[in-house]
Amino acid sequence: MNISVPVGGKWNINTLIPLVVYKNKVEEQYYYYNYSYTYDKTALGNIYLGLQTIDSTSPNAGRNFSFGVFLPTASKNETGNAKFFLDF
Repeated sequence: MNISVPVGGKWNINTLIPLVVYKNKVEEQYYYYNYSYTYDKTALGNIYLGLQTIDSTSPNAGRNFSFGVFLPTASKNETGNAKFFLDF
C-alpha cells in the first residue's frame, strides 16, 4: 500500500507499507501415495517513510525529488533474520 499526502504547495509525505501474501500448493507422489499440502504465509516488509518535492518547469514537464528511510519492521524468524517464505 502506497500513500502520498500533500502537506504544502510542493511537498508530499510518502509512505509504503508492503504486505506480502504467499500461497503455494505442493503435490508430491511417492510410489502409489499422493500427497498434497498448501503453504500459506503472510509477511510485513520494511516500511518506507519519506518526503517528496515537486517542481514544475513548464505546464507539460516537471521533476520531483524524493528522500526517505526504510524502517526495519520486516517480519523475522526465531533467529532474528528476515523471514523467508519457505522457512519451515
